[in-house]
Amino acid sequence: LARLREHAPVAVRDWWVNDALAAVSLAWSAEEAWVVPVAARRTEPWCGELMRELASPEQPKLGHDVKWLLRWWRKRGDVTGGIIGDTMIAAYLLNSAQAAPAFPETVEAWLQVRLAPVTPPAALAEDDLLSGQALPPSEVDGMAAHTGIAFALHEVLERELERAQMRSLYRDLELPLICVLADMEAHGIAVDREWLAALADSLRVALGRGVAVLACVPEPGQVAWVMAATDDAVKRGVHAGKLLKQVA
Repeated sequence: LARLREHAPVAVRDWWVNDALAAVSLAWSAEEAWVVPVAARRTEPWCGELMRELASPEQPKLGHDVKWLLRWWRKRGDVTGGIIGDTMIAAYLLNSAQAAPAFPETVEAWLQVRLAPVTPPAALAEDDLLSGQALPPSEVDGMAAHTGIAFALHEVLERELERAQMRSLYRDLELPLICVLADMEAHGIAVDREWLAALADSLRVALGRGVAVLACVPEPGQVAWVMAATDDAVKRGVHAGKLLKQVA
């Protein structure tokens, strides 16, 4: 808690077991990381206070697909904000031909570092975790390693976005939309990603050759985009992220 209250940028990873937030891991550098068993300690005052501090707009934070954690906070009624980076979104903008990549694959692609896979054990979500069998040290070390390397990945992706002239798109459009989507889903307005992906695929087939951009307004002030580019268009230099920037 004392470390969070310094409001230094922190990397966050969220770990889920059976759709329940089991733990979060926090890192201020590759050498300083913590794993917090949220599910096992959720009734303790310090844990609730820590999660509220972490959610706060005054706490700058970055992660990989942070929308899930934002949605969890919003359902609790926490005030959220302070997102300074999402490596999943940044990687997708730089290579939109690839589906949203998982964190280990993103690290390997951009840092040439292979992370050992981490599968949080089911015990992480149990109330009696710390009074019973403790987490294996290898799992704790793995969670910490995944979080500690996030800053290096964030810095590389930020440089690449700047080079590709997409940093303003990322900062001014994509990152603010994370909170919008989290709010929608927290209140039961879900974005059907599978349907959107299927629609994009069908558009590519129907087009044969070309590019399509569709927009809809599911709620006032909210816009959902679907972009599809055929392979020949991509080879000729069409980039979905840059196209979105121009359209927006």
